[in-house]
Amino acid sequence: MAEWLTSSVATAEIRDGLLVYSYKDGAVIEEADARSTIALGAKLAANGPLPTLVLMSRVRRVAGAAREVFTSAENEQISRQVALVVWSPLSRVIGNFFLGLNKPKFPTRLFTAESAALEWLRQT
Repeated sequence: MAEWLTSSVATAEIRDGLLVYSYKDGAVIEEADARSTIALGAKLAANGPLPTLVLMSRVRRVAGAAREVFTSAENEQISRQVALVVWSPLSRVIGNFFLGLNKPKFPTRLFTAESAALEWLRQT
């Protein structure tokens, strides 16, 4: 049984031992949105950091301050490693921008297929 919570821009759930974030269509993620998303994850991952799957194909934009929140020490308490799944050209650009500029302290990779992301998360 999945446990899930929602915010104005995302749904967070525990699925098969993974923390999974799914963003709403056209999501524009500002700092407050990033903080509320991390708060959802913190409630679900209360027993320690989990492998994290981020489904971001529907994201339209992530503000710089929001990217900083996603790479913060607070998020390190929630996410052990992160797989960003992108399908659209725009989400790929956003994902590459995030990885290139923000340099997360936890292992983070970009994937175009959810199956490959899940395989990586389960191997690390």
